[in-house]
Amino acid sequence: MLGLGERCGITPIEEIVSYLNLILNVNTGINVKELYNIARHFVSLTNIQIPPNKPLIGKNAFVSKSSIHINGLTKSIRTYLPFNPEVIGAKATTTFGIYSKNRSADRQKM
Repeated sequence: MLGLGERCGITPIEEIVSYLNLILNVNTGINVKELYNIARHFVSLTNIQIPPNKPLIGKNAFVSKSSIHINGLTKSIRTYLPFNPEVIGAKATTTFGIYSKNRSADRQKM
């Protein structure tokens, strides 16, 4: 998980499994619905810090902030997300900031 192992540069298994299952439609035999929860549990066991922009499990992985992203996502999820984050147990959110309004809200169900 998370690219941890004997050496640096090991590909994170959660990213490979997600790509194979969700983008290429290759059945790996791994339940992708639990990837997010398993990765989060692994983080709690290892006590490592996850960068906010880490794909799939970073706290900002599925957050949209800029107006152009929000506009695109309201037209089609595929504009910026190749799959619905809920299929891996994550949740997409929208944060309004400097280029929109100063408040946060959950994106409507995709």
